[in-house]
Amino acid sequence: MVELGRLFIWKTRAMHTMAVLLVVAFCVWPFVHRWLCVEQLVDPWKLGGFAMYTVFDTADFANVWGDTDPLSPALYLTDQEQTALEEWLYRSQHLGLLYPPVELGAMLLAARPEANLIVTRQKRIELDPSTGITFWRGITYYTTRTVNGYETHLVDVLPPPGHYPGSPPL
Repeated sequence: MVELGRLFIWKTRAMHTMAVLLVVAFCVWPFVHRWLCVEQLVDPWKLGGFAMYTVFDTADFANVWGDTDPLSPALYLTDQEQTALEEWLYRSQHLGLLYPPVELGAMLLAARPEANLIVTRQKRIELDPSTGITFWRGITYYTTRTVNGYETHLVDVLPPPGHYPGSPPL
């Protein structure tokens, strides 16, 4: 009888602890979600979107270059490469900076043995919450050939995450 009582008390405490943890997680998540949306450019409509009604959802676009010169023509992509670009763009639209174009850059460099660099530039329309004015945010990645394969690096985000065109400089 004593063992049954201890089991009941342990089970009750465990359920109480789980309930408290769920309430705390539910209270903390909006702040974490806000940070992900502002600093990592995650789509506010995703991940339990507490900020989903404060922005509009528009399509991003991206191009890839084999050179750092923005005036050089973009690479001609095969159907398979274009599909990979569109799949990366769809996922990065929702996951922001948490999803760099690692596989895309590796696939493009593997198909072009003469190239040492792939530049991926993404443009997205965002809303300045203080003024309600839309602006373009540009995100640039470099994928380079290395001894061990390929590496993708975030090079530039203009304006930087958490800043808007009308905000004071860093």
